[in-house]
Amino acid sequence: MGENLILYPKDLNFESLKSVEDAYAKISNIKVDDVDLVNPDKQHEDLIAKITRSYNQAKEVLESYKLTCPDLLLFLGPSYFDGHSVVFNKNNAITFLDLEVIDYHYQCSGFMPLVHMVHELIHSLHYSMNKPFALQNIGNDKYNLLRHCISEGLATYYSRVMTQDKFDSYWFGLFPKDDVSHWLEDCEDQFRADLQLVLQNEMSVEDQLFSVESNEVSWRRAYHHGSVIVDRSLNKADFDKTCSMTVDDWLEEILQYIDT
Repeated sequence: MGENLILYPKDLNFESLKSVEDAYAKISNIKVDDVDLVNPDKQHEDLIAKITRSYNQAKEVLESYKLTCPDLLLFLGPSYFDGHSVVFNKNNAITFLDLEVIDYHYQCSGFMPLVHMVHELIHSLHYSMNKPFALQNIGNDKYNLLRHCISEGLATYYSRVMTQDKFDSYWFGLFPKDDVSHWLEDCEDQFRADLQLVLQNEMSVEDQLFSVESNEVSWRRAYHHGSVIVDRSLNKADFDKTCSMTVDDWLEEILQYIDT
């Protein structure tokens, strides 16, 4: 296994595990009593081996940019996310993958596991430097949609740059390229209108901007919009500096071109 790979619950003590479960419940909008992170069993050994290879490849990619690869937590269920990152014990960030969902990804012939892995690991790097952007910390203030948009955009942009994959950083190869091409056209058409809604914190569009509807390439446009915002940032060449930018920093940059 990879040097930093954590298989739940092997290397997490009770308090750390409880902190992870609390964070997972918050980002899933469920009660913590409904969170049941089940330990992978022998029937998932082949899947875990594939994930381990992807993790080790991603570690090499991150280290080539002089970044420390975050820890990875694997579990089964409750299937609200394929993967993401959470802050636990107040200071530590960890990436997790839900094997129930990831197993489906690996059954798709076009799936790009390295791009997906780097994307999720970048969330941990971002959150460890800038905890207000962690999904569990995005509250009900007027910038929660913007924080979420930047978070996904940052992970999308840097996973594309670091893996040199100009296409599948959006959907990880899970959908046909023709569908993704049409989606990109739609994203470009909707960019300004959507960004105005993000800046207005219009919560009625949250699902359309961040979720997947019926396994169709139509929603989830904030991943594109956020990556465009990061690509236009004056700081994009400096990963640490970009990850450390505050909401006010992003607003200052965005407002320079949103009305142009």
